[in-house]
Amino acid sequence: MEALIELDEVINGIYNKNLDENILRLANEKPGNAKVQNIAKMMNNEEYREKYNYDARVLYAKELVKQLKQMYGMNLTDDFEVVDYKFRWNKNIRDLLNDAKKDGLI
Repeated sequence: MEALIELDEVINGIYNKNLDENILRLANEKPGNAKVQNIAKMMNNEEYREKYNYDARVLYAKELVKQLKQMYGMNLTDDFEVVDYKFRWNKNIRDLLNDAKKDGLI
């Protein structure tokens, strides 16, 4: 359930206190991924943190969707895209989050 809560917070722009920490964790887990490394570097710099917050949210949302796929055995393709700084979600992800909200899980 924690991944659902975090995903809901990340996509809705709610401050996620763990975002910086999780981006740094991803950077450690994926040392060869230049995009992850660059975002982690910028998130670690006070001057650039706000500018790169959106990119970090997108990156972390993708990671959370991967976790949800594993947890729920989902077979999702094109989970979401970002258009004009807004998340557009695959129907399965929207339904999952909406059901979790209805059930009081998030």
